[in-house]
Amino acid sequence: MLRPLPVLVCVGSIVLQVIAFATPGWFRIGSLNMGIWYMCIDGTCASYIDALMGLTIHKASKSIYTVGFLEFQIESTLGIIAGLIGTFLICSCNSSSTSNRKNAHICAVFMFAASGICSWIPTGKFAHLYSLYSLVGDLGVPYSIILMGCGATLAFVAALVIFVSISKDGQQQTTGQVLHPPSYAMQGVNHPQSSGYPPQGGYPAQSGQPAYGQNSIPPPKY
Repeated sequence: MLRPLPVLVCVGSIVLQVIAFATPGWFRIGSLNMGIWYMCIDGTCASYIDALMGLTIHKASKSIYTVGFLEFQIESTLGIIAGLIGTFLICSCNSSSTSNRKNAHICAVFMFAASGICSWIPTGKFAHLYSLYSLVGDLGVPYSIILMGCGATLAFVAALVIFVSISKDGQQQTTGQVLHPPSYAMQGVNHPQSSGYPPQGGYPAQSGQPAYGQNSIPPPKY
């Protein structure tokens, strides 16, 4: 079962990705703030769909509308969905049986790994674009890129933590098995672990039978 701290790491990863997903801090230069869904200039915001329909908010922004954001939108959306599925799996299956919980946690590892990969792709591309434009002018802090990068990193950390938890659970189940020695009891008598000969005086007699070893032929001596 996962402890509260790893669960908080998983939830924190999703929260950071969602904030970056919805904010226009991916590219900032002067009064222009760009996100993956909309852009804002001088406090006025418009989505890229509105811009493509001719509802421009600044005459200098027409060339910016030609930048394709569809790839970043798809990758970021898939990253958040994968993280949500992974969080649901680890939260809903903690009280399930051991086998179901293990299977759910294994799926969660793959979900958070996919979430980290999908979120890091647009982060890296925007960071590269930002580094190129920083040579031309003074750019603002791209807080959305930073948040998305932190969320993607936490997704990888969450996948690693869940994987370690699965390994520890498997080791505890293996070491927790106790092997009991076979019972030597026969007809209510506990036979000692000796050389195989009856003890001196013989075994205790059963009802109606002489004690074994008293009136019987002694074993040969070698």
